[in-house]
Amino acid sequence: MKTNNNFWRTFIPSSFRLFIFSCFVFFSCEAPEQWHEAKDSVAPGDVKIVRVENINGGARILYTLPADNDLLGAKVRYSLTEGGEKLERYCSAHFDGFNTEGYGEVDTLEIDGYGNTDKRTVTVFAVDKSDNLSKGITVEIEPDVPAIEMMRSTLATSSTFGGVKTEWKNEMKKDMAISLYTPDSITGEPVLFDTYFSNDFIGKYVFRSFESVPTNFHIEMRDRWDNYSEPFDTVITPLFEQQIFGKIDNVNIWSHLGLDDGTWADHGDLSNKPLLWVANAYTWILWDNRVQPNDDQPAPGWVYHGWSFTMDDWIPGSTSPTSWPLYLTIDMGRKSVLSRFNFTNRLRNPTYSSDIPIDFEIWGTNDPKPITPGDRLGNLSYWTSWSEAGGTDAWKNDWVKLANCKLVLSSGESKYRAGMALSADDMERCTTERGWDFDMDEGVSTPFRYVRFVIKDTNTGAKMFSLVEFRFWGAYAD
Repeated sequence: MKTNNNFWRTFIPSSFRLFIFSCFVFFSCEAPEQWHEAKDSVAPGDVKIVRVENINGGARILYTLPADNDLLGAKVRYSLTEGGEKLERYCSAHFDGFNTEGYGEVDTLEIDGYGNTDKRTVTVFAVDKSDNLSKGITVEIEPDVPAIEMMRSTLATSSTFGGVKTEWKNEMKKDMAISLYTPDSITGEPVLFDTYFSNDFIGKYVFRSFESVPTNFHIEMRDRWDNYSEPFDTVITPLFEQQIFGKIDNVNIWSHLGLDDGTWADHGDLSNKPLLWVANAYTWILWDNRVQPNDDQPAPGWVYHGWSFTMDDWIPGSTSPTSWPLYLTIDMGRKSVLSRFNFTNRLRNPTYSSDIPIDFEIWGTNDPKPITPGDRLGNLSYWTSWSEAGGTDAWKNDWVKLANCKLVLSSGESKYRAGMALSADDMERCTTERGWDFDMDEGVSTPFRYVRFVIKDTNTGAKMFSLVEFRFWGAYAD
């Protein structure tokens, strides 16, 4: 703002102006001295320990502070190993208690990192606002069993398709890692194969890509401070697994059920037709072995767009919007026991903004019910749950559910939203042929020839999806 100098000259006498200036200078020079509390070198009194509560991997120390007027709080000094680096944690004077966790569960102040139940001592100090420390009180703690050892006690392994399945319970939801080692082919020494990180309450991971031969597996679990549990050694023969290809030597093995005789619409299946701007969006694109995510341009940038804007594809003349769920039925040509499924999505900017299934089911059968000629609504009543067709989903009584699949990002989210942050793992799945993996339900060992997808939601909410490739693994029955 521009100052009106005439105001000062006209309305305020010069002698009074000098007085105002002198006061301003006086107070502006003296004020900084009053804004800071005086420092001293007087140590505060010690804290008084009320009690020590040992917890999993640590201890909770309760105390009262001394009566000093300038207390800042308390701090605990400790080391993770005998003679190791000295670490410190602070607690405000506004709260008389802190956790020596890492010892264990977070409460007010953590000391994390101990991996056993050995007795040890820590020192608790009072701290004042001049950073003076009290003499310190030595406290003995004896942590309960660390979280990583509790996880190790629940670890179980089993044979699965192409590898070994590991399961454990992480009741405290602590960050942990589980690593699998296999023997070196020459020396026989354990060599790291892969590591999986988790903090899930129920931990589960499958290490794959192994032959179906007896294999020595060495498993290690560790926490965020590199405390290792007892190793786990086992011998497991992975179940035989191979990719179930939909196209071999440029010949389609799979086919869209009902495409040849035109009955796909009676099944309620997604249409096998070009999208308005994509002349090659046919269902066989989903198994053409072009796996790398792409955005339609150029070929082999081919994407299958499962879509229909209205119910007219199935109920001629209907102008109702397409209903959930979407259906797609595939004849795989041969019977196989399926172990897992994978798809790769269309690339789009922003990443993860293309229409991707996030909630869907996979069903199997060897004997799909024949279509009744000339009875479109009757067929749709059996094959769908759509209210427009009086749908009952009665076909599910004749099929077996193989998997209930949900796509969940590292953040726990599934829906796309503008500006959302994606982890490195999510970015890799979206942009490379690694794609998204879904295991078949355990206990389903029957080989099936036909699979049916029931898509209940997408990440954008759009009643369509854009995918590059379907892939199945398992074992052929013949």
